[in-house]
Amino acid sequence: MKTARLPGRLLVITLLLALFSSCAHLVHLDRAQNTFNRGAEMENRIRFSADNRTPISPTLLYNQAYAEVQKSLKQEGKLKSENVLGNAYCIKALCEWKLKNYAEAEKSAVKALDIFLDMEEKSHIEMARDKVIMETLPIMINIEKTWSEVQTYYQPDNNTFSTGKSHFLTHVYNPSAAEQGNLEKYLSELEEKRLEQQHNEELHNYLLLSQLAGLKNWSNALDYLRSCITEDIALQGRDREEATQFLFQQKEEDFKKQKDRLLAELAKILPDGEQHPMYKFWNRIM
Repeated sequence: MKTARLPGRLLVITLLLALFSSCAHLVHLDRAQNTFNRGAEMENRIRFSADNRTPISPTLLYNQAYAEVQKSLKQEGKLKSENVLGNAYCIKALCEWKLKNYAEAEKSAVKALDIFLDMEEKSHIEMARDKVIMETLPIMINIEKTWSEVQTYYQPDNNTFSTGKSHFLTHVYNPSAAEQGNLEKYLSELEEKRLEQQHNEELHNYLLLSQLAGLKNWSNALDYLRSCITEDIALQGRDREEATQFLFQQKEEDFKKQKDRLLAELAKILPDGEQHPMYKFWNRIM
């Protein structure tokens, strides 16, 4: 009895298909990581570069990355056996964050953290970078939510100074020693996380830039507050003077103190200090 033999070319193709099938979960995970990184690079170019032209929307790339990581997670068992399941949930959480699916992002971050802790306990494998990013993700989400709240207080039909000030004290910064504005509180939480990572240059710098991005929201909120003062026609005489003084104190004292402190930290980590383009950029936009 003769044994059937596959033609050489067909055998190679069959073996390649079998190989691809066995590692498809890793291919999807790698695609998800690379596509997410491309989306983040394009988003940063749009937000922070003078040349903000991009060939594709960051949101489209985040959606593509999310689809790839979902495909990867269909093989959770294989991902876990190769110690990359936590990484997959980490990418999933980041995609959900960027797509503003905040509730799911926080669930995925918790899942990733549970996996990382299990790996540390059972296999003594530490994922320090991804673990810290997942720990700080809820803070970043809260900062974004705060910014959305800030934007609600400047509306064409409701832009009085009293309304703007009330929202500012609640959602941004409250000079009272007994209370904190939401953004102020979340920036303090990021500060604590950053100080914990002084031994890890990559994480320390990531958290510092995250603080600066959050501080930009504070700067934008001050611009909105200025618009409220300018456009509130009912604000006259002494009331307008007091409103202007409040804005001056917030910008030139409280905000400036935070800005100068964080920019000084940034100058420390840049090779040319205050002459570095990144320092000049952050100093200019705030």
